[in-house]
Amino acid sequence: MKNKINELLKYEDLCRQINDVKDFVIFKKIFENSQGKDQSERFEVGVKKLKNLKKSFIEKESNIQTIFNDANFVNIFKNIKEELGRKDESKSNEFIKQMVKYFNINDEKKKKN
Repeated sequence: MKNKINELLKYEDLCRQINDVKDFVIFKKIFENSQGKDQSERFEVGVKKLKNLKKSFIEKESNIQTIFNDANFVNIFKNIKEELGRKDESKSNEFIKQMVKYFNINDEKKKKN
């Protein structure tokens, strides 16, 4: 039993990562567009792209349009915009809350942007 528990504990970090992004709209779109031989590889690619996006928010936070128009992410944001356009406003508000939380956007001007 102890060996089985230790085996499961090997996946603790992965489970935390999955839990952090499982409902995140941006990650879902990144994951859908990721290439890989299996879901595990696609997940790793998705997490890496999401980290790169977070880095862009830190480096280019004063110009949000630069991030939205970045070649690596333009299709993702376009797909999200189209999807949210077909849903009620509460989904857009949820997306905004996710963005603010994940990218740690505290400045009110940047939140509105």
